[in-house]
Amino acid sequence: MLIFRAIWVTAFLSFLCGIPFKVQSEIIFDARVNNKDIKLLFDTGSEFTLLFNKTASRLKLNVIKRNSSLPAEPGKVRVDLTEECDFQLGSTKTKGRLYVYTPPDWFDAGVDGVLAWSTVKDKIFYFSMEGKRSEILDELPENIDSWSRWNIGPDKQLTIQVEKPNGNQGSIFIDTGSPYGIQLNPKRWGDWRNLHSSSPTTLTAFFTPARGLVVREECWANRIDIERFSVKDVPIMQSSPDSELNIDSYEATIGSFALRRFEIIIDGPNNNLYMKLNNVRASQYVYNRLGAVFVPDDINSEDLYAHVVEGTPAYIAGLRNRDILTRVNELDVTKWKTDPRVLPLSRFWSAPTGTKLKLIYSRNGEEYRTNVELSRIFTP
Repeated sequence: MLIFRAIWVTAFLSFLCGIPFKVQSEIIFDARVNNKDIKLLFDTGSEFTLLFNKTASRLKLNVIKRNSSLPAEPGKVRVDLTEECDFQLGSTKTKGRLYVYTPPDWFDAGVDGVLAWSTVKDKIFYFSMEGKRSEILDELPENIDSWSRWNIGPDKQLTIQVEKPNGNQGSIFIDTGSPYGIQLNPKRWGDWRNLHSSSPTTLTAFFTPARGLVVREECWANRIDIERFSVKDVPIMQSSPDSELNIDSYEATIGSFALRRFEIIIDGPNNNLYMKLNNVRASQYVYNRLGAVFVPDDINSEDLYAHVVEGTPAYIAGLRNRDILTRVNELDVTKWKTDPRVLPLSRFWSAPTGTKLKLIYSRNGEEYRTNVELSRIFTP
C-alpha cells in the first residue's frame, strides 16, 4: 500500500476556512506518458509523483487496484498503480509504473497529476511562482554566484538548511503547495507574537493528518528573519503540526505567497538551492476579512462553530466564540454536507473590502441576526 500526504482527500474541510481550497502551486511541469503530453503540478510536500485516475483513463493505462481491505495509515490515503509505461520529464526518459489517485468527485485540479520533489531532486531546474514558469536546465547560469545559496536538507520534502546561533542546523520547508506566506515553529511563533502583540490579526483554518482541523491566527509581518533568510511584507502564522512532526530540526515553512518574491534554481546533483529576489511588487493576498471562521468540531460534526478575533468585523457585529452559524445571506449553511451550493464558505470571508453580509447564528439555543461589513484587516 503506497501513500502520500492527505491534503488532497481532506481538502473539502478547508472550504470552511479562511481561504478557498484549490491547487495552490502554480508551477506546472510538462511531461509525457507513452508519448502523450501531460501537465503535472509541482508540489514539494507530496511524497510521490502520481496521476489522477481520470488522466490514467484518458491515457488508456491499465490500473492495478491495491488491497482496499486494510485501513490506510493515519493521515494517508490509498493510491493504485498503473501498468508499466514510458515516462519522460525534460530529456530524461524512464520506464516503470506510476501511482494513481482517485480524488473526490468535486475535486478539479486543472492538471493531470502531481510532480513530487523526489522525482526531480537529481536535476537542475528553475522556477518562478510569480512568473508561473518552470524549466529544466542543462547547467547553472553564468551569474549564479550573485544568487543566495542554501544547502538542501536530507528530508523527504524540499528543505534548506540554516545555521542557528548555537551552531546547530535548522530546516526551512520550501512548500510550493501552500497558499500561505511564512509559518514558524511554535517557539519562533511565540517569540514573534510576544514582540508583535498588537499586530492586526485574522483567522484561517486547515486540516492536517497529525491534528485534524486546526484554527490559526494569521498576522502581517513587515519583515521576518529566519537566521539569514529574510523576506518583507508577508502573512505569518504558526506552522502546521505535520511539518513540526515530519521535518528534523524544523524552523519554518515558506509558502507560495512568500515564494513569489523569488526566482529559484535548484541544483539537485550538488544539493544546492539558489534564490534571487525578483523585485516584483507583492501580489494581492487572499485572506479572511471577516476575522472569524466557522468549522465543525470534527469530521463527524454537523454544526459550524465560530472562532472569532476581538476587534474584527465579526466581533464588532456581535459574533462570539462557539456561536453556531446557520445562514449567510439567504444560504442555509446547516446543509453544508449535502447542499453543493454551500461550499466554499470562505468565498464570503475573502470577498473585497466593503462587502456586506447578513449572518444568522444561534447561541445557547436562541437565534440572532446581524449585518457585517468586511474590512481591510491587513494593511501592508
